[in-house]
Amino acid sequence: MPCLDGIGVLKELSVSKDLRKRPIIFIASEKADEYKRAKEIYDEVEGYFAKPYPHKRLIEDIRYTYEYRQSNRYFISREKMLIAKKLVEMNFDKYSKGFTCLVSAIRLIKHEKELINHGLYKMVAGECNTKERIVNSDIKNLLTKWYKEYGEKFFDNKSKPKNIDIIGILADSIEM
Repeated sequence: MPCLDGIGVLKELSVSKDLRKRPIIFIASEKADEYKRAKEIYDEVEGYFAKPYPHKRLIEDIRYTYEYRQSNRYFISREKMLIAKKLVEMNFDKYSKGFTCLVSAIRLIKHEKELINHGLYKMVAGECNTKERIVNSDIKNLLTKWYKEYGEKFFDNKSKPKNIDIIGILADSIEM
């Protein structure tokens, strides 16, 4: 851009009440620290794309993020967006109440395997701004519905595994 760099544009957006309502900003830069600066200036920044970024993938990610935003749910990180995309490919209902919580649970387990044994739903509740019992209920309902329709294809067991086991298996199967 001739007069402003990306950080300058974000500063302008952060003071404009009308423009601040715009949901998606993608930063394209060679420096990862610029993403951190951008997040500090404008908290709606959802992704960081390092140059060079394949045109086809950029369009695909923007389209997917826009479609997901239309459902009044959003992700604050590219990692969550990738997990959500994989879950949708596995026939999870992205409009289901527990979907965002499941994405958070999988992301947390990918980073801290120990959470699967203790504290996972509490951490997810913090990320999703809700109560632990609601996270438990919403994820349970989502996984139960999914398992009845599609889960048996993914698991060899005759009976449905525990929800926490399903979350762990999903976390292991989703490559980032």
